[in-house]
Amino acid sequence: MAIARALIRDPQVLVLDEATSALDPATERQINDTIERIAQGRTVVSVTHRLASITNFDRIVVIVDGRLAEQGTHDELVAARGAYARLWAEQTGQPMPEEEPFDAVEALGHVPFLSDLPGSILGELAAMLRPFTVDTGRAVDDSGGLIVVQRGRGEVVVRAAGTGVETVTARLRPGDAFGVAAALGAPPSSALRAVEPLTLLLLDHSSLTSVAGRQPALADRLSGATERQDRVPDGTRLTRLTLGPGLTPGSAGADHAARSSVLASARSAAVTSTVSASAAAVRATGAIPVVER
Repeated sequence: MAIARALIRDPQVLVLDEATSALDPATERQINDTIERIAQGRTVVSVTHRLASITNFDRIVVIVDGRLAEQGTHDELVAARGAYARLWAEQTGQPMPEEEPFDAVEALGHVPFLSDLPGSILGELAAMLRPFTVDTGRAVDDSGGLIVVQRGRGEVVVRAAGTGVETVTARLRPGDAFGVAAALGAPPSSALRAVEPLTLLLLDHSSLTSVAGRQPALADRLSGATERQDRVPDGTRLTRLTLGPGLTPGSAGADHAARSSVLASARSAAVTSTVSASAAAVRATGAIPVVER
């Protein structure tokens, strides 16, 4: 009855809180089909504990212990093997998808100034990579050295001088590198912000210099690349790694938290819950813009 009253009013924004939680599966499917039809041309926010009802939503945002943990489509989140994928496996009985093996040597080989170097040199560099984690919403700047994404997704953010306006210049996935220019001596200019919990591998300046001291081929690459970088005027750039308040290399990521919830937004979205957590989803049209941060 409450759903019927809401639909009769033909609202531009429709908020549903566990609208089908007390219904049998057959009736729930009928209600979900109806909501799918009436969602065209409006924004729908729906709260549900059943992930099967949000698989066709355009954006799902996963919240773990009150923090944004990951976001994407259903297929993207299942493939990411995070909190959403675990909830999906629990509710459907399906196994977790196999995680693609990560090859640090291959990832380093895609870095411009390291490409085509012998595998022995890349292997030596890979052995010196130091892992650390960054929680969702936190950021790491590019002054610590070369960073390779091992797990999770992030976005490269540049802040305009004076105005402080942030611009997202790239989106990174496992295997992508960050801080290439800074690793070659350029001043820090950007930050990598975690869209979902990130596991990163850091090759700091001292490690890179140490291997170059033993490997002339790498030393030649660094020398040639550094000559093309802008130098820092009147001073020496400090080497530091900024992880944000309360973050240190090796700290536990948000994906290890015990309680999970889901918030989905875009053309369609929904929220789900377990016994100890709740989730949500939003279906947005052009009437209400969705701002991603």
